Amino acid sequence: QIYHDGSNSYVQDAGTGNLILSGTRVNLLNPAANETMVSAQADGPVELYHNNSKKFETLSGGVKATGIIDLTSELNFVGPNDKYIDFFTKNSGGTTYAANLRLVNHDASSFETAIRMVRDGAVELYHGMGHGDGSSNAEKKFETTSTGVKVIGNLEVSGVLSYDDVSNIDSVGVITARSGIHVTGGSVGINTTNPVGKLDILDGSARV
Repeated sequence: QIYHDGSNSYVQDAGTGNLILSGTRVNLLNPAANETMVSAQADGPVELYHNNSKKFETLSGGVKATGIIDLTSELNFVGPNDKYIDFFTKNSGGTTYAANLRLVNHDASSFETAIRMVRDGAVELYHGMGHGDGSSNAEKKFETTSTGVKVIGNLEVSGVLSYDDVSNIDSVGVITARSGIHVTGGSVGINTTNPVGKLDILDGSARV
């Protein structure tokens, strides 16, 4: 039935079965017929619009959202154990992949970088306020390097800190431990990079 009740217009399925709209491309437009609200294409996407701007569409491999996704509850990823979740960014035109990816905590006035990942570079962990791009006082505390990792600040270990197959341990200052330092293999050199024994302390020309 198609009718008007004096206040609203209706297209109503009043009989048995389903209400079927069929077409190569079915569009739902605004009253002026100059803005698209919903578009459904045969053998193609279903698109949702906001103020004539496409915000959501189905793809052959999933879905695509344009803009911010505001969740009021949890976002759960469910799948087989051998599946992965890939996060990546593209430039404003969506044609090339961006080099960096950040995970941030955001409120109405500011955001805090939690993790920053640089393609072919470091993974950085942050504490407190900071953009992580050099534009503010970012509090970077941990980062990976081409040779290992770097800690900015104090490192607190509640268990055992072990060194395995390490030929040299470089440090600035004094290393202290409640129960000493345990080296499981190799030699320890102080002021020398070529210890001649299990423990080699070089003080000027004197060797202990």
